[in-house]
Amino acid sequence: MDDAGRHLALARAIAPSDPSGAYQLAYDAVQKAFAVLLAPRGS
Repeated sequence: MDDAGRHLALARAIAPSDPSGAYQLAYDAVQKAFAVLLAPRGS
């Protein structure tokens, strides 16, 4: 989950200068967060 948080922080930081890169980082953060949340369920 820490990795997802770092991705979100970086996305916020670069959003003004690189919106598409920030979007990709935010998307990756969501994927990482869901992977952490769903892992114990075996999904």
